[in-house]
Amino acid sequence: MNSVRSLRLLHVTPFYGEAWAYGGIPRAVAALARAQTRRGHQVTVATTDACSAASRLPVAAGDPVRGPRRATREPQGPEVRVFGNLSNRLVHRLQFPVPVGLRSFLREEMGRFDVAHLHAVHNLPTALAAHACLRAGVPYVLQTHGTAPLIERRRLAKWAFDHTAGRGVFENAAR
Repeated sequence: MNSVRSLRLLHVTPFYGEAWAYGGIPRAVAALARAQTRRGHQVTVATTDACSAASRLPVAAGDPVRGPRRATREPQGPEVRVFGNLSNRLVHRLQFPVPVGLRSFLREEMGRFDVAHLHAVHNLPTALAAHACLRAGVPYVLQTHGTAPLIERRRLAKWAFDHTAGRGVFENAAR
């Protein structure tokens, strides 16, 4: 039998799991993270609490408003770290998540991962993770899920993001 070393993998995604209002990204990341866990890898998902225009992903009672809102382990699945967005309206209307506490988590924890898989572009979680990967020397894979071209609405905002917070995200990706 072919023996494969177990990897410590981090997925960073603006949307996950039940956030179906945001298209295929949450489904694709959830399926991939679960499959990698079943193959024996240690998988962590860092995401925001965005769910729909009117709701956020469920949080455990008593969690603080700021910082990691939930850390759970799915049955035979990855550890999921959910970070509360500054504004659900900002996420839904402008597709601009601002997850409170994610930057600190990435700074403190990035060094424990072998590789990071970043999902979508032109968003703060991906930019924060790419910069944290560079600081920690962790290679990252960037999967754009069709979000890379500046062909849809808010083209100027995407261009501006790429030249500020998102600078170097494409160029520094291992794949």
